[in-house]
Amino acid sequence: MEKTKLSLVDRLLALCFVISIIFTARTFELLELPLYYFIEIGVLVGILVLLIVIYVMGRSTNVSLDKKVLFTAGLTLFLNVFSPIMANINFGQSIILGILAFRIPIMAAVIYLLYYGIFKYKVKVDNERFFEYVISWLFIISLLITLVWIYLTYTLNAEYYYFSSGSLLVDTRSDGSYRFRFDIFFPFMLLCCSWYKSSKNKSRYPIVYWFTLGLSIIYLIFYFQGRVFIGALALSFFLCYIRTYVYSTRYVILYLLVFISVLLSIVVYFTYGELIELYQNMLRSLSLNDSSSLVRLRILRVMQNNFIDNFLLGNGYLSNQADINMGDTKFSPLDIGVLGVIYTYGFILFLITFSWFSKLWLDSFNKINAKLYTFCFSVLYLNMLFTGGFFFRPYQIMLLLIFHMLFNRNKKDLKKGSVY
Repeated sequence: MEKTKLSLVDRLLALCFVISIIFTARTFELLELPLYYFIEIGVLVGILVLLIVIYVMGRSTNVSLDKKVLFTAGLTLFLNVFSPIMANINFGQSIILGILAFRIPIMAAVIYLLYYGIFKYKVKVDNERFFEYVISWLFIISLLITLVWIYLTYTLNAEYYYFSSGSLLVDTRSDGSYRFRFDIFFPFMLLCCSWYKSSKNKSRYPIVYWFTLGLSIIYLIFYFQGRVFIGALALSFFLCYIRTYVYSTRYVILYLLVFISVLLSIVVYFTYGELIELYQNMLRSLSLNDSSSLVRLRILRVMQNNFIDNFLLGNGYLSNQADINMGDTKFSPLDIGVLGVIYTYGFILFLITFSWFSKLWLDSFNKINAKLYTFCFSVLYLNMLFTGGFFFRPYQIMLLLIFHMLFNRNKKDLKKGSVY
C-alpha cells in the first residue's frame, strides 16, 4: 500500500506536540536561561492558539472526546484552581497570583486535551505516517536532550548551581560531592522510542536504536542515579511480564491501594512528630548526609503544624514557597513526595486523584496493549506517584493517555508478532 504524504499542517502539529512536551515538562527551567519564562509562555500560548484555530477550521473532522479524558482534564484543572483558593484562605495569597503560578499546568491540560482529539482523529482515519513522524521527532529531540544533559554534567559548575538553585537541580552525595539532577523525562522517552523503533518490523537501522536504548539506560542508572526512578524501572519491567494477572485482579489491587493509602495517611496524621524523629534516626544510623535527605528532614519539621491543622483540605501552594521561613532553602512540596501532596491539596482531594490515576494505570495492563505502553505508563506513574509529580503536574497523566495512541496503535504489527 502506498504511503500518503503528510500535509504541512500535520507536520506542524507533530512538531508542535513535541515542542509542547519540552516546555510543559519544564525541562530547561532550572538552568536559569535568559528570558526563559517569556519564551516558555510565548511558545505555549502560540501552540494553544494554533490548536484552537485548527479545531475551529476543522469542525467536520473533530471527534467526540472520551468521558475518561474529559474527567481527567477536569480533575487536573480543578487541582490547579483549588490550590490557589486554599493558599488564599490559609496564607492570604491573592487567588490570581496563585493561578498564575499554575499557568503552565493549566495551559498544558488544555493543550493535551486538544491534542487528544487530534490524535484520536488520526487513529480514526488510520494516518500511520503522522504517528511515525511524531515518534521520529520525539526520538530525535530525546536523543539531543540526553546528550546535552551528559555534556552539561561535565562542563557546568555543579557547586554554583547547588547554591543558586538548591536541591531542585543539584544535590550532594554522602561523600560531599555534587550531582546534577536534570529532568529525566526525555532520557526515558529516548528509551521508549528506541524500544519501539528497534522492535518494529522492518526497522532500517536496528543497531542504531539498540545503541540509543543502551545510552538511555546508562544515563538513567549511572548519571541520574535516582533511587525511586531505578526502582520504578525494575518494578515496571517485572509487572509487564505478569500483566495478565495484574489486569485480572485490577479492582482488588485498586481497593487495596486505596485502603493502604487511607491507613497510612491516618497513621501519619496521628504520629507525625514521632515519624520525623524516626526518619532522623534512620539518616543517622545509615550515615546519609546527602543534601536531598537533609532538606527533606528540614521541610518535614517546618510544615508539621500546617500539615496537621489543614489535613483534610490542604494548605494550598504559594507562588513562592521561599516565603516560608526556610533560611537559604526553597520550600518545595515536591521534595517530600506524597506528604507534600497531602500538605498542598489535602487528604480528600489526594484520595480522589490517587484513586482515579491508579485506575488509569491498572487499565494499562490490558493484554491488548503493547508491553511498551504498559512499561511506559508504569514507570512514569510509579516514579511521579512517590515524588508527587503526578499531582503537581497532573496534566502528565493526559500525556500518557495520548501515548496509548502513539505507542500502542499499530494492531497490524502486533498481529504479525511485534511485541513493542
